[in-house]
Amino acid sequence: MNDGTREAHAAARWWANHLTADGDVRTGDAMQEILTLGARSMSTATVTAEQVEAFATHLEQAILEMLRDEHASWAKAVETEPHVGSAFRRLEVDYHPDRILQGALDAAGIQRRAGGWLPLKTVMKVDPGRLRVKLGYKAEWEELSTA
Repeated sequence: MNDGTREAHAAARWWANHLTADGDVRTGDAMQEILTLGARSMSTATVTAEQVEAFATHLEQAILEMLRDEHASWAKAVETEPHVGSAFRRLEVDYHPDRILQGALDAAGIQRRAGGWLPLKTVMKVDPGRLRVKLGYKAEWEELSTA
């Protein structure tokens, strides 16, 4: 049975790769994008390469825990259709990261800052053999590789 290891690793790498000071701010709301860029330009906070790696490691573990412990939907999706229960297997940043992403930020010692570190208005669904991400409020769903 697929235990979610590939999916968790690919998802964690995607978020870690978007964990930058100049990360994507597309939200579909021009005013919010301007405010986010302004807030970021005033911030003196930085993220080190070590913190990015720690974030990825903690996030991968947290995703695996989510898939194994919190959602029987993973086993059901593996047995039937990958999309079954996908609403329960999501990571997201509205104006603030969800608890799983925030936990990984905290574990890596990455402090909050105005404008955030991760792309705003972004949702990722984690399904067996499939990752989908919507980067920004009005964006289309994009399929990501789990290889």
